[in-house]
Amino acid sequence: MDSTMILAQALGLILFIVGIGMLTRRKFVSEAIENAVQNPGTLFLMGIVALIIGALMVTTQAAWYGWQIVITLIGWVALLKGLLIILFPRSMATLYRKCAKPDMIVIWGMLVTIIGLFLVWAGFGW
Repeated sequence: MDSTMILAQALGLILFIVGIGMLTRRKFVSEAIENAVQNPGTLFLMGIVALIIGALMVTTQAAWYGWQIVITLIGWVALLKGLLIILFPRSMATLYRKCAKPDMIVIWGMLVTIIGLFLVWAGFGW
């Protein structure tokens, strides 16, 4: 099994579960994000984790064709997110606060769930 399929399966399951959690626990997710961005150390750690995950995905998965492009784009988004959090923590904290409103959590939760389902479908070949 190649790395694309493994990434699709793992990311698909993770995103699906996180998306369902976002949809069913909106207030909790909103409060968790608010608490995370209030702590500079936590925010910096979030940036480092996103940077590491993004760098690993970008360097190991660079498919710009077919459904695999979704995995490549997730890697680039993670890399960019990590970079922006580390370089502009206050601006990113403000953005996170705007996106962490319970109504916005529903939109993000649906998007994450749909991407997760797509990757599960693609990765497991259903």
